[in-house]
Amino acid sequence: MKNVIVIVILLFFLQTSSINAQNVDKVLDKFYKACGKKEDWKNIKSLKYTGNSVFYIVNDTAVSVGIMSEVSPNLYCMEGVKNEKRYKFIHDGQYVWYITQDTLYRRSEFMERAAKEDTKIGDTFLAKRLCDYKHRKFRLMYLEKTQKGNAIYDVILLKEGENETKIFFNKQTGLIDYTELENIISHITTYKKVQGLLIPYEKIEYQNDTPISASKMTTIEINPTISREVFTLDYHIKK
Repeated sequence: MKNVIVIVILLFFLQTSSINAQNVDKVLDKFYKACGKKEDWKNIKSLKYTGNSVFYIVNDTAVSVGIMSEVSPNLYCMEGVKNEKRYKFIHDGQYVWYITQDTLYRRSEFMERAAKEDTKIGDTFLAKRLCDYKHRKFRLMYLEKTQKGNAIYDVILLKEGENETKIFFNKQTGLIDYTELENIISHITTYKKVQGLLIPYEKIEYQNDTPISASKMTTIEINPTISREVFTLDYHIKK
């Protein structure tokens, strides 16, 4: 009798898991029909962009140029202007450096860990990250169908370690409108087509319903040729 109960429970979980995978794949299939083919997202190996940001809480603005390369480990370089002062932020594959006209220092180990997680192309564009989710370390779970304002959404949970991010897919357009991590909501307000892919160009972030930042990309170049030297500290010190 116990064996029968175990088998029934196992079959239930297998069926539930199968239904969840089908629901996730159905939402993602519609998403990639809307924003571009999976293969095209997979083939993004480097990225260059310009943009500007507004930080409401500290009444601050920044203008930046970012360069990213999906080499193992990921490489990142950003140049910007903040409070009329130019700065550079470099992830050289091992360390994270911060450079201004007056200072040069290596970021703390905590900041380096955060930077290594946040400077991947897949973290800039969820479409890049989700296209081969079955081979990643995170899990996707279909949560529910819900309504925000006049729109209906399929909600998928991205679970990675202790972090759980809700992703809201607009049922009408198929695109991602919102992501929610703890009490931070990111609202993508504008998409633009670049080389056949719909790229999120503008977004606003809220904390407890209060706007905390807004960012806008002004140009994006996909797969530019980038020298490995650009991500070294020596290159920027010489300049």
